[in-house]
Amino acid sequence: MREIVGFNLTIIPINQTFIRFRQIFNPDLPILPPDRLSKAIAYYVILSLPVFKKCLIMLHENDYATYKIVDGIVHVIYKNIDLDVSQAVHIVKDRLMLQAGQFMPVLCDIRAIQGIDKASRSYLSLEGSAFVKAVAFVVDSPVSEMLSDIYLTTNSPTIPTKSFLNSEEAVKYLNRFR
Repeated sequence: MREIVGFNLTIIPINQTFIRFRQIFNPDLPILPPDRLSKAIAYYVILSLPVFKKCLIMLHENDYATYKIVDGIVHVIYKNIDLDVSQAVHIVKDRLMLQAGQFMPVLCDIRAIQGIDKASRSYLSLEGSAFVKAVAFVVDSPVSEMLSDIYLTTNSPTIPTKSFLNSEEAVKYLNRFR
């Protein structure tokens, strides 16, 4: 435990956390290279400060989604894709890196998704729930609403999960799980 500018801060050996996560959930997940490891350590340290949990905005982006953490909620904004299992694995891996071992509620904006296969739905409902307290889907088109309904009825998520027509209602719901 260290004290930095009046804040008590616990620093966990983050590489060990990822090694343990890798052993439990995904043996194929590589050990983080030094540049990504230092980002993960920085995110973990910042997320450990209670004052920042309420206002922190962190960003990450890949070919399939944009990620941000705002007020202790992970926002995953999916891009215009037809989601397959390899993309789902990549999305979850990047979300876990951003969360750095912290359990958080997740808002998934799926309005741009064109489709999702069964293997991806299964993967997201099981492995995709790691370090997630609750999920809120943001839908608007008949396609995204149908995808959300199919996911909720066929995959029986193990964590609280609901669909919303706007982000504000989704955030209100997720605030109960912070």
